[in-house]
Amino acid sequence: MNVIAIVAHSRPECLHIHLEQLLKNKELPDYLVYFFLDFGYHPDTLKVIKWFKQQHKHIRIKMQTETDSKTCQLSAFYNIFDAYRTAVKFADEFVIPGEEDIIPTEDYLRYNKAVYDNFLSKYDKIFCVGTKRRQLNDMEGDPELLIGDIQLCQPTCISNKVINKLIIPLMDMPNFWIPPLFNQTTWPQSRNNPDHHIHHDGQLERMAECNNMFCLKPDHARSGHIGVGGQHFNGKVEGNTLYEKVRYMKSLMYSTDKLKDASENKRDMCCVPKTLEWTDLRLDLERTLVKTQSADFDPDNKFAAYIKTELSK
Repeated sequence: MNVIAIVAHSRPECLHIHLEQLLKNKELPDYLVYFFLDFGYHPDTLKVIKWFKQQHKHIRIKMQTETDSKTCQLSAFYNIFDAYRTAVKFADEFVIPGEEDIIPTEDYLRYNKAVYDNFLSKYDKIFCVGTKRRQLNDMEGDPELLIGDIQLCQPTCISNKVINKLIIPLMDMPNFWIPPLFNQTTWPQSRNNPDHHIHHDGQLERMAECNNMFCLKPDHARSGHIGVGGQHFNGKVEGNTLYEKVRYMKSLMYSTDKLKDASENKRDMCCVPKTLEWTDLRLDLERTLVKTQSADFDPDNKFAAYIKTELSK
């Protein structure tokens, strides 16, 4: 059984929608859903998990302590990395990382399993498959195509091997929980400045970069980011009760314009994409078939050179 590791804190209405979407994935019974609740989580979060538990029996919950939350000054940083470290102990092959306000499509689990089977399990230099870049998210791409790039967006599937070999050992190193200092001493030659792009996906990108690894990106997005309100967002989620707020968020989730209108963090908002039919997944090595994706950070297409070398062996 593999693991869906979901971090949550202050958006129970989004978590409810996230889980509703997962329930639409017919492969969900094959997964353990592991919830990581950051310290100070909204009390309605437990109400949502209780509702979900009535429909999916394979769940676990970890509640972080106040001490845990103070391990790193960056919000959610400890909780997210601890989710990798803990979830991998229960996963047979891979972990699907999730955040409460990043909403999956109805083919999310089938897609990520196919990516793992076809690519992550076969190529040592692929760090993970990531989300589509948010500025491209609304553009409808080919659901069967992926490209490789050096730049890493939020992972949607990552193998046990990568977690155990490349992530967990760093978590015990001095200053890991002080990212700018850690970056300065550990990755001084990274293309990202030590104090830039320091949240968890930036740190994962540095891990991939220092190991000369790539990230896969889908031409058609498999998730949307709908967190208009919460601990660090000033957007107002309308409604007094949990389910009133759920209904309000559902009225926004398929429109990026509506999400941006409701949020002060407009650049980060993107709607849940339409699920398109697909049969198989393929790499567009020459990047001539994808409709929307680009690999701006790998202009020399080192990814294609790597794959072709591997195929020639």
